[in-house]
Amino acid sequence: ANDHTYYVGLGGVLGHNADGCPWIVNWKGFSKGKLSEHYNKHVIRQKEFGNISQSEYFKLAKEFSQEKDDRFQDKIVKNLFIRFDPQTGRVFVGHLKKKEIRTFYIDDGKNNNPFETAMYKVGI
Repeated sequence: ANDHTYYVGLGGVLGHNADGCPWIVNWKGFSKGKLSEHYNKHVIRQKEFGNISQSEYFKLAKEFSQEKDDRFQDKIVKNLFIRFDPQTGRVFVGHLKKKEIRTFYIDDGKNNNPFETAMYKVGI
């Protein structure tokens, strides 16, 4: 396990590489009241996912969190599961203990470290 634990970002947050961790989280939903906020930001205003409904956005987030692909980069930082797909730029962040989705978006590629960007976006 020590080979998978490291410090992330300028704040030196302890992280864990989630590759190979054998769990499936049944995400309950977005953090309270946040689904509409994230849908409006990432689908309506920034047009990251095309013309989809709020329920389709939620479904895409849950499906991405459960997909299996060797190209995905998964990390656990504090109590957050962060998944990044370098091919599509999709980023998922969920709180493991609360089983809540914190955000789901397409990375804009401005930062060369999508995990630092994800941690910043969720306030770590």
